[in-house]
Amino acid sequence: MKKYYLPGKDNWHNFEIVGESYREKQILSALGRRPRLDEEIEDVFEAFLVPEPDNPHDANAISVRVNGQVVGYLDRDSAAVYRPLIHRIAASGMIATTTARIWAVVRESWEAERQARFFSNVRIYLPEAHEILPLNNHFPANLAVLPWSGALQVTGEDQHFAHLFNYLPQNGEGLVILTMHKLVQTLKNGTEKNLVEVRLDGERVGQLTATTSNHYLPSISHAADAGKELGIWARIKGSGLAAELVIQGARATELNDAWLSTMPSFPPADAGNRRLYSPARLHRRCPQAPQP
Repeated sequence: MKKYYLPGKDNWHNFEIVGESYREKQILSALGRRPRLDEEIEDVFEAFLVPEPDNPHDANAISVRVNGQVVGYLDRDSAAVYRPLIHRIAASGMIATTTARIWAVVRESWEAERQARFFSNVRIYLPEAHEILPLNNHFPANLAVLPWSGALQVTGEDQHFAHLFNYLPQNGEGLVILTMHKLVQTLKNGTEKNLVEVRLDGERVGQLTATTSNHYLPSISHAADAGKELGIWARIKGSGLAAELVIQGARATELNDAWLSTMPSFPPADAGNRRLYSPARLHRRCPQAPQP
């Protein structure tokens, strides 16, 4: 099953899940061992968000799974908000993927005749609901999207406002995926300058400065050699008067060998095949665990 990595800075674990106090066995299994007395264990793991529409306690339930173990759930109110998005990802044959930070310790409990008790806390990275899926959904079949990284400004968006306006959400801010293309500019003295042009659903919406372009031109060339088209996450923000784009993608110097060797294709997060991939089937294919 393909992984859909939630966009954003996934080393910032901003969301505390619930139910971990009832899952000592599962959390210990995910950690790989039990802490010694007064030893604190803290580690970061890949985590899956799995919808459970047949959960008898809450049809909106979304479990958090680490190393095949259910280590907790989104709280009831949050699950209701994120349910349509996580279901849409699951219905496309993908699994919403993020990271989880698990902290655990064993301490003596004065309330239970000094018996050792296990304590844990699990936090995940979870972006705002409106930033989980891109606002656009027309992507090349060979698209590889750069991993998320620091923000850099696009220039010249003002010349393409008519197109950008079509993507502005009601709250005025969201995420899109742009494609990156080498642009050769010929100067008045006849010399050529290589820049990066960015397009939204095939239409030009701006370009990068010469300095910023140099961070991405090697990646564009590498993608072309691999038969891929390079994409990048971008934050779109605006109103009925103007719009701006800020890209959020790893520079060439930030890419690791594993990503460069595979350049995984970006699967469009579109529930176009609901009959083949239902959230209920995804839940049943994952390991069983106690319900909240």
